[in-house]
Amino acid sequence: MDTTVACPEMLATGSASTVYLCHPFLVYVAQAHHGTYPKFMAQPPLLPAKEFNLQRPDGHYTPVEIAILKGIGKM
Repeated sequence: MDTTVACPEMLATGSASTVYLCHPFLVYVAQAHHGTYPKFMAQPPLLPAKEFNLQRPDGHYTPVEIAILKGIGKM
């Protein structure tokens, strides 16, 4: 079952040296490169400062924890 088929599509384009910082749950696909200069795509790790806690008794979650909880249907 493809749960992303009905989601809106958005194109992201930019000039040389453009950088996009995207949500880790982003579904993406690269488009064909028709330019004359090389195109590079990289995903360097952005490591958290400490481990995620998805069961906080006080409910004070970080923004990334909230995104994870929403992504797995727990919020």
